[in-house]
Amino acid sequence: MVATATYITDSVLALRAIVDNVTDPVSASRPSDSKFVVTQWPLRTTFHPVISIRSEGTEEIHSSGFKSELMWVRLSFAIRIWARNEVEKEKLTQSVVNELRTAQFDGGSALSDDEGLHDLKFDSVVSVDEQDENGVAGIRSNIIRIQLKFMLGS
Repeated sequence: MVATATYITDSVLALRAIVDNVTDPVSASRPSDSKFVVTQWPLRTTFHPVISIRSEGTEEIHSSGFKSELMWVRLSFAIRIWARNEVEKEKLTQSVVNELRTAQFDGGSALSDDEGLHDLKFDSVVSVDEQDENGVAGIRSNIIRIQLKFMLGS
């Protein structure tokens, strides 16, 4: 459950737990010290594909009324899928979208029931193609931007 005192960290970890349900296409060959889903870019050597989740900020939507300490806040997140090729990038992106979409209502890992996170909104999915220093196409990635609401102070 996301707690008011730690709502940013808790919400990132809740998203990570949901995205962890995406099947790692290279789980059999992934080194034991490499993670498929991370909450920050790892400092150690990275083994692709990898999915990173980070908070992009919080804003107050509105308070709950006169003399109430409760307020709705909107949490923004970026989920980035780093893949070895275009097909892998698109398949993983679709898997992440499906996991998030179904987690809104699924008992056991539901965003609203279990975590207190509500009203999932997909803002965008943006494709980012990166090149190395020689201009050769390299790692492919998509950034999924989402928003969730949370009742702060509850």
